[in-house]
Amino acid sequence: MKVKNLLLALILATLSTWALAQDATNDSKSKSDTRTITGCLAKGNDAGHFQLARIQK
Repeated sequence: MKVKNLLLALILATLSTWALAQDATNDSKSKSDTRTITGCLAKGNDAGHFQLARIQK
């Protein structure tokens, strides 16, 4: 019975630590930090790169 209690306590401690770590690293941006722009994609100078041309805000 002691082993089951110890295992349960270990699992609960691990899950609570994991849950707290998830909240501490929340770096998502709010809607006020997000912008919508319209423009045309043009080929960039390097392979796999693009540039926005004729941008409208």
